[in-house]
This record gives sequence, C-alpha cells and structure tokens, in this order.
Amino acid sequence: MVVCSANDAAVALAEFVAGSESAFVDQMNAKALELGMKNTHFDNTNGLDDTTETHLTSSRDIALMSRELIVKHPSVLNYTTIWQDTIRGGAFTLTNTNKLVRFYNGANGLKTGFTSKSGYCISATAKRDGLQLIAVIMGAESSDKRNLTAKRLFDYGFANYSYMELSYQENIPFRVIGGVKAVSFGKTSPLAKVLPKEQKGTLTYEIKLAESVQAPVCEGDVIGKIIYKSKDSAIGEADITAGETIQKMTFFGLLKKVLSNYLMLE
Repeated sequence: MVVCSANDAAVALAEFVAGSESAFVDQMNAKALELGMKNTHFDNTNGLDDTTETHLTSSRDIALMSRELIVKHPSVLNYTTIWQDTIRGGAFTLTNTNKLVRFYNGANGLKTGFTSKSGYCISATAKRDGLQLIAVIMGAESSDKRNLTAKRLFDYGFANYSYMELSYQENIPFRVIGGVKAVSFGKTSPLAKVLPKEQKGTLTYEIKLAESVQAPVCEGDVIGKIIYKSKDSAIGEADITAGETIQKMTFFGLLKKVLSNYLMLE
C-alpha cells in the first residue's frame, strides 16, 4: 500500500481493522476531526475521486496527518523507505512510487497520490541531522514537477533551519527549608526546538527559581524553570526539577543537629 499505491491493499486493510471499508472511512473522518483537519472529508480509503464530489482535503491537513503518523508510529518509515521489493515468491516486483527515497539525501517517505482531478500529489518527508521535514505538494502537472517542488522545499528547510536540543549542563543549587539537607541541586531536561540557523549564536537563558523550597522534596519535583531566549525573545522553556529526595527533618533530627553544633562550639 505505501510502496506502490495498491488501492486493493487499502481496502483489505480497512476490512481487517474495521470490518468494512465504510466503517473504516467513518473512523478516518473521526480521526481527521480529532487532528483538526478542518478541510478534509473522506469518502473512501484510497482517494479515488472519479465518482465523488465530497472526497476533499488540503495541503495543511495532509501535513497534519503526516506529522501524526510519523510521530506516533515511526515504524511506518521502515516501509516508506523501501525502494524495491518482491512479493508472491519473487514473481512480482514492487517499486516505490516515491522516487525521492532513492534520489534525495535524507528522504524517508511518505506517500504519493494521483487522480485526474487532483493531479500529482505527494506528502514527502526527509530527515537530516535530527531535523524532520514534511513537504506537501498537490495539483502538480507531472510527477517530475511534483518531486522537483518537494526538493526545493526541502533544500530551503535544511539550508535555513536546524534541530537543536537546548540544555543547561550544570547543577542548579537551591535552599531547602526544614530538610535533612540545607542545600540541594536542581537539573533540567533538554528542550528540543527547530530554530532558524541564524539564531544559533544568539541563544541565552534565564533561570527562575524560588529562593527556598520547603521540605520534604521528592526527586523530580518542579522547583523552577529555565527560559531560553534569542535576542531577548523567549523561544521556549523547560522545568527545573529536584535532583534528589530531601526528607523533612524530624524533631529528634533537629535536636541532634542543635546538640552537635553546641558541642562543636564548646
């Protein structure tokens, strides 16, 4: 289905999952609404539109659907990157209708389409250096123009944007009131962002942390946040969490500490 656009495979899959193609189409439309695909309505599983006027979608909606698929089900890329394979014991060869997976560096999917009404379409995906892009082309005059337009969008994206994991490597000290330890350390998790390459050298951060935290403190408790900025404009933030558990000091623990300090003074 994803390698060579087998429409019969789409129907077979629908019947296996939902019992019938019509029941599966209902599920497709429900999922489209859930994803915010406001300009989409499915009439069938394969996109053929010779006999329908209400099987509709948009490039934005296809992008939303594509993102949901590769983020929630990344194993699909194991199939969309197949260039050639055989079935029926080698008697029949499948060749991917998406030529980009063979001829464009980083291409890893996703799906082509064509009808006389819609023209040549593709939801193309490509990944380099952690940056995953989606390019949706609809209504192209030929498969070559479709692929060329997708390549140009990818070239622009990879030339101008980078995937970055922003992180603060040092431990962040904070005071603990009423705990068995007076000082502990917080930590942050990396923040994944897609940013214009021109912002690489402009990144700064601001740490916002309470002056003190009341014990008990559990490892992973949020105690503040770190705000990442570019040219004084916030581009994202991450929680600062306690790096260890600090128990509340008991009466006898406090008494022991006071006596210990007293004896040291003596």
